[in-house]
Amino acid sequence: MTRIRLHLSLVLVALLVSGAAVEAQDIFEIERGSFATPELRISKAMGQRRRVQVRSTDNLTGRLRIETGAAANVIATYTKQARTESRSRAFDYIDVISVTIDVLPDYVRVDLRAPNPAPWTDNVESGQVDIRLTLPVDCEVRVEAAYFDIEAVGPFAELLVPSSYGRLDVSGVNRKLELGTKNQRVTVSDVAGDIAVSTTNALLSATGVKSGDMTARFNNDGGEIRIDDVQGQINVRNNFGRIDIAGFTASGESSFIRGSSEPITIQVLAMPVGQLVVSNRYDDIELLLPADISAYFSLSVEDNSIIEAVGIPFWPDLVKPNRLAFRSGNADVSISGSVRGKGNIYVRGTGKDDQ
Repeated sequence: MTRIRLHLSLVLVALLVSGAAVEAQDIFEIERGSFATPELRISKAMGQRRRVQVRSTDNLTGRLRIETGAAANVIATYTKQARTESRSRAFDYIDVISVTIDVLPDYVRVDLRAPNPAPWTDNVESGQVDIRLTLPVDCEVRVEAAYFDIEAVGPFAELLVPSSYGRLDVSGVNRKLELGTKNQRVTVSDVAGDIAVSTTNALLSATGVKSGDMTARFNNDGGEIRIDDVQGQINVRNNFGRIDIAGFTASGESSFIRGSSEPITIQVLAMPVGQLVVSNRYDDIELLLPADISAYFSLSVEDNSIIEAVGIPFWPDLVKPNRLAFRSGNADVSISGSVRGKGNIYVRGTGKDDQ
């Protein structure tokens, strides 16, 4: 009996060792100190659900791409990765990372998990996930994955990334967009509806923006803001970074652009209604407007600065060294500009060939 038990134990140990060796071969070295699994895949039927939540623990980093497809499923295609000099530690780290999809009564949840505290050493080693999610069109998506770079290509009904430390690149949102990151680049295109985008110390760029009856909000602190092809009303705020707005068709009640310590340049293609308020501190404002615009202008600067208006036929109401108020056309809309501290205001009328 003892011999039989000993023989079975040896066989079991051999199988376990063999199984571990086979499993360990399921990771490969991408480059020195970086290991990954082969591509893995999960697919779950969503039914009529159109809400998706993606969550990650804070000790995981990586890349997340969200795209839309024709299938009625949520599909996750991913690799688990580890950065470490030890292949055996890489296997241990990858083994404790998990990706799951849970279909709940009202929404679908995608979880990216790792132990807390993580077994890897901060700033030296890491556990990572490189994942692509494919969703049906027009889903409402919320992402809570603070340390992931996110790329999303819709159409989505909503996309919310309220707090992040990763780069964000988003297109194709038609109802609500909320993006917030820090010290990372943000790029948005072809978005509409209720829009709020913010970052710090990095470029924020947007193109193809339609706010409709809402106000599109863009905030930065220490980085440049570039917006092109925007329709509706906007609220733009920046500190210590340029603001460049081109192809602006202004509508709605009011648009506000506020800057500090860097130039503001705004090209307005059309402004049938409403008001535009532009303010800056310690740098210039340049307004490029249709020569036939019908507006009432109120412009002010501080001493030793200038106000210059050319290319627009107007009738002055107030002319002072640091203030200028005038009317063009029937004065259907209101445009005001002010600079505190050293800075000038330039108003340029342009023809269709210049726009």
